[in-house]
Amino acid sequence: LAKRLVQLWGKEGKAFVIMACCAALGAGRYIAYYTESLLVIYATFFFIINALGTMNTVITADTGAIAPSNEVGGLFGMLATSESAA
Repeated sequence: LAKRLVQLWGKEGKAFVIMACCAALGAGRYIAYYTESLLVIYATFFFIINALGTMNTVITADTGAIAPSNEVGGLFGMLATSESAA
C-alpha cells in the first residue's frame, strides 16, 4: 500500500502521504471511540492499521536514505534508543 501511494503522489508527495495518514489516524480514532457498532469499529481499525503501516514504511524508507549503507544499522539503533527513552 505504501509503495502504491508513493508512486501515485510521487517522491515529492511523501509529506502529503504522511499528512493523509495522520488525518486518517485522527479521524479513525474519533470514529472508533464514538460509535457503538462493532462492525464500524473493526472497519475503522482496518483503516487505522493501514495508515499507521504506510506512514511507518515511508518514514523508515526516508530514514534509511539519509545515512550511508554502512551506518544504517547504527542510525536505526539510535532511533530505537531515542524512541525507548521517550
